[in-house]
Amino acid sequence: MTDGGRGAQGPDRSSSGRPLTLAERRRLAPPRLAKLGVRLAVVQLPAAQRRRYALEFLAEMHGMTGREQIAYAFALAANGLRLRSALRGAPAPVVDVAVVPRARRHLSCWLLLHRFVERRNEEGDAYTECRHCGKYTVTQERGNAMLPPPL
Repeated sequence: MTDGGRGAQGPDRSSSGRPLTLAERRRLAPPRLAKLGVRLAVVQLPAAQRRRYALEFLAEMHGMTGREQIAYAFALAANGLRLRSALRGAPAPVVDVAVVPRARRHLSCWLLLHRFVERRNEEGDAYTECRHCGKYTVTQERGNAMLPPPL
């Protein structure tokens, strides 16, 4: 099978037309956790449509980083019931619990080694705030130095 000399490019070929090495295939493949999230998402769907949606979800992850792929896959898994009800034509289940995503904490904040910087609010009051996580303390001005409150 020839391609007219234009250089075969596809999922199994590099930009130069040669087959991908095993290392290149591994680098391009989604992480295991992302694949698990897709499996958890499609297992909730009707059996006739699982393969189609699994391939579609994996294709949508193509341009994302590994972390983005994992987050996307588990968001799909969390919304699998809604997709199933949409595919069946039934109303989506109502979930009355609000899920608020937690912001990731910086490692130094986890270890309680905050990077405090001096700030002032609109009224001119001084406070210190961690530049990573936003934790703040009100500072007391003593002379010319801004000191954190005594412990």
